[in-house]
Amino acid sequence: MHFDAENLLLLAAKESGLEDFGGGAFDHDYRKFVASLNASELLREDREQAIKQYIIRMLVNRARMQKDLVDHPEIERIELLPPVAIVGLPRTGSSKLQRILSASSGLQSLPFWHAHMFGRIPGEPDGGVQQRLQKAKQFEQWISEVVPEFNERHPIHAEEAEEETFLYEACFRSVYFPAMLHAPEYEQWLGEIDFNVSFDYLLTQLKYLQWQFYADKPKPWLLKSPTQLGYEDELTRIFPGGLKMICPHRHPKKVVASSAATLEVFRKLFNKTPDKLKLGQASLQGFSHAMNSHMAWRERNPHIDILDIGFEDITADSVGTAEKVYDFLNIPLSEQARQSIEQWDIDNPREKHGKASYTLENYGLDEQSIDTLFADYTEHFAEYL
Repeated sequence: MHFDAENLLLLAAKESGLEDFGGGAFDHDYRKFVASLNASELLREDREQAIKQYIIRMLVNRARMQKDLVDHPEIERIELLPPVAIVGLPRTGSSKLQRILSASSGLQSLPFWHAHMFGRIPGEPDGGVQQRLQKAKQFEQWISEVVPEFNERHPIHAEEAEEETFLYEACFRSVYFPAMLHAPEYEQWLGEIDFNVSFDYLLTQLKYLQWQFYADKPKPWLLKSPTQLGYEDELTRIFPGGLKMICPHRHPKKVVASSAATLEVFRKLFNKTPDKLKLGQASLQGFSHAMNSHMAWRERNPHIDILDIGFEDITADSVGTAEKVYDFLNIPLSEQARQSIEQWDIDNPREKHGKASYTLENYGLDEQSIDTLFADYTEHFAEYL
């Protein structure tokens, strides 16, 4: 399997009709990413074409946004309202929290198709909304076909709220990539660099999407991504006007095993059968380090507004959870919002896509190791666990 970085750029230019993919660190990071894929022996040969299309899609979207940034310099001058960020460990109910808050409509959520196809199609009067939405639906369908159990772990729906990690992967400096494309050389490189570029690109993308869809009705963006745990300094840097944070909690003994199981399913999209023991250690070491970094950040920034909330509250009482969040944000929760949340619950019962089965032992994990590495966390947040 071989990916030609130059040829992929040419194919993206042909598809988009554009040749400017943006400057800065892009060229270096993009070529580092492609070279790492070529050095990896862990990718599935039968997914080579799918991986190429994945890369071309990101390049095409970059080029389309770059054109609009050049043609409309006012985009970069947009001032976003202070956002709300859900930042915490994965598998803590954060996706449900994001989606019930999105259903309440008081905050600006990110539909998956906006992240998957964020670039406007030149020459289309509405930027090619239907074509872009269709592309996202095709990807959603492809995932369901090639990895049916994907929806058990993290259901993706084109028109439902999704993580912004799917946005800034297009900058090719993303901690999310190893979950999808397993290239050890790239993962090592990620551990040696900073992520200023990634967060700067994310900020530009959010401005770009607001300019496209919400210019006349701005609301605070609702962000959510476990990959941002430990990178709170970057979030506060790009949002100096203010940031409110919601941190969901669940006992690490549940989180770590569930995270490893989720990573295993994500890896199945493009990678050979993963090593379960390595997945377990990646989840244990990665997320314990991220949480310790988060707690240290809290100590340094006691002025940041943070709402802590437990997994059981999120899963058992959607409306009550939304009330806590809206009280925290000083925004009234309307009766219509309550009804929308209740309807979301009816449409999305727990285990709608099947019940996932996993144990610590499946991934070479044990309770003692988790207790040791998460000791400070479990002591500090015991009331939410």
